[in-house]
Amino acid sequence: MPVSQRELSSLGQLPHFQPTTNRRPNQVPSGTTPSYDSLPNKMAPSSKTPNEAINAALLSHFSAYGVLTLLVGEDEQKMIAHSMHLTQDSEFFAAALKIEWEEGQTRIIKLPEESTATMAHYLSYLYGRILSTEDIKCVNGKDIYPCFDLLASLYVCGERFLNRKIQHAVLAEILRLSSISDKNGVQWCPSTESANIIYAGTPEDSPGRRLLIDLYVVKGDRSIPGGDSRFSADVVKVLFDKVHTLKLKVKDLKVEKYY
Repeated sequence: MPVSQRELSSLGQLPHFQPTTNRRPNQVPSGTTPSYDSLPNKMAPSSKTPNEAINAALLSHFSAYGVLTLLVGEDEQKMIAHSMHLTQDSEFFAAALKIEWEEGQTRIIKLPEESTATMAHYLSYLYGRILSTEDIKCVNGKDIYPCFDLLASLYVCGERFLNRKIQHAVLAEILRLSSISDKNGVQWCPSTESANIIYAGTPEDSPGRRLLIDLYVVKGDRSIPGGDSRFSADVVKVLFDKVHTLKLKVKDLKVEKYY
């Protein structure tokens, strides 16, 4: 029975996960094809030269078995990727491709919660280690909002796939874009739509949430943000915290101030 994306993400600390089988560690069940993703880290000394070892690794990477199929979205659009890239920084994909799971044997992983557009940008980062927004050097007002929304979606991808590296890269990119001034000298921060995306796909203590809150407090307008009510409440809380640090006391208030 295939394991779901949600079940894999809930494994948490993967080193404590034990397969429900009686076979010895790293013993491949009969009738199945071994996966290099499940091989032990410590291998017996090889008689291959360094160049031969590199060639063998590349051949394994670009062989048919090094490729897997992603079925993305509810309509299961097919996307192809190399397992080496998918598993490098992602505990989710590393677990999914273990030989104990059906996905590790069929080399097919279903991702019903993702969109093909977001996955295309996610895979582009895995292969090139560059986010697709990094070429943006100037901002044209609210036209930057879709870029923030894309980055928010990629951050949530990192949350589901347990990929902390892309999450860190996304937050750094959000900060970079937020520091670029448009032709009128205005700097833009993520909209409430970006906040909705991140709040819908992250836990309460998420660094992504905290960054959006701070950006809105520092750069936002004077209105209470709409969208997800949790975002509005968090912004108000941070504002109250900042007011309390001013140590404003009742005795300092004067009636004349209100006229």
